[in-house]
Amino acid sequence: SSPRLAKCSPSGEFLAAARKQSLQVIDLESSSVYLDGRCQHPVESIFWADDSDLVMACQYKHATIQVFSVRQPDWRCRIVEGVAGIIQCIWGPDSRHILSSSDFGIQLCVWSLVSQTEEPSLVVKKPKDMGNCAAFDPAGSMLAVATRHECKDTIHVYSTSNWEQVAEFGTDTLDLASLSWGADSRSMVVCDSCLRYGLLVYSPVGQLVHRYVAYENALGIRGVSFSPARDRLAICSCDQLVRLMRPQAWNVELVLNHETSNVATLASLGTRAMHETPTGQLLPMTSYPHADLPTLTPDMSKTPPRVGVSMVAWSARGDFMATKNESMPCVLWIWSVNDGKLQSLVVTQHPLRSANWSPTSDRLVFATGTEKVFIWHDREVASVLSLSEQVECKQALSVRWTPSGDHVIVAGPDMVVLLGTTGSRGRGAQEVKEEGAVDGQGGGGEGAASSPDTKHK
Repeated sequence: SSPRLAKCSPSGEFLAAARKQSLQVIDLESSSVYLDGRCQHPVESIFWADDSDLVMACQYKHATIQVFSVRQPDWRCRIVEGVAGIIQCIWGPDSRHILSSSDFGIQLCVWSLVSQTEEPSLVVKKPKDMGNCAAFDPAGSMLAVATRHECKDTIHVYSTSNWEQVAEFGTDTLDLASLSWGADSRSMVVCDSCLRYGLLVYSPVGQLVHRYVAYENALGIRGVSFSPARDRLAICSCDQLVRLMRPQAWNVELVLNHETSNVATLASLGTRAMHETPTGQLLPMTSYPHADLPTLTPDMSKTPPRVGVSMVAWSARGDFMATKNESMPCVLWIWSVNDGKLQSLVVTQHPLRSANWSPTSDRLVFATGTEKVFIWHDREVASVLSLSEQVECKQALSVRWTPSGDHVIVAGPDMVVLLGTTGSRGRGAQEVKEEGAVDGQGGGGEGAASSPDTKHK
């Protein structure tokens, strides 16, 4: 099982889980199977639409997408791409369109679930990676897609009302790595290749609004992330720094430094540091005042080399940020964004695999690929949950809060566990669900597709 095969609906009502060719939607309140579907091929990833009604099951190896409806269980839709294949899928913001991209940058297609035609509403040739280089504006009225032809990058802007192109312009990039929209749909943030530091801000019609270059002649930006309110932009760089930028003026207001590795230095700054013992306990690092954080020397022979800050996770209100520096993969950094202070630092026995903030409070759940699940709250780790005490799960590969903030979804190699938390500090487990139920009960889902599929080719 992959962490991609268990997703909670945006409303928090349902949990969709897939295993092999079976897809089940479980009602979280009653713990009953709400929808039992059968796919034609093994499911490789699932995605909920924003309306929490439609769920998409992607079968990439067979270039097939199947869509199921929670409110209309008899309704089915199937999209077959054909020889071009499918490697990525995302929902449109209206929950009635699906974007799919083919391997080798052949094409990007927009499929309508409500039109009478079997042909895609839009086809974009030679797109770059859809996950990083295709984005809807916050209003959902425009779609920007980056393409590459003859070693030149171009951004195409389409209106989602009729899928007509409204703008096209080239970018001053070596090899465009990502694009994202600003908060007001009047700007786009473009990042250049990690081989050259460059952050460029364009208007939707192609006017260069701002250019930011922190340094030259070194590896550049690893990624960017907007805060939930989109009033701050975090720029993760290969120089072990996170620069916080205000989109209103596009100026850097704070710099978060991940180079300090001495525990005594961190303690003098008021940082509360904890370390995980070999038995899985978390203890304060006050007994090791002169210790250094575990640091790795990057392997520069890899492309790209694993250096710099690779992960940023914003809290729901945007007050805190959790980060991971590839030079210290066993260290979790938790920052106060308002003043730039390092609030907490957690040293684990194994590299950090996943971290996710609660949507309702300043609680952070994280895991390192072992049976332990950690919950941070109020400058310290408030809970250490052991999966082996609940089910036979030895590895927590991915952890995510449900939208209500009452449960944590833990994805392991062959099961999905739903952990309940009590109180505001997340103590203990209340409820556990295994993905094994998907395979067991889902075996009777062969007759789920009772109506003809809608086919697109």
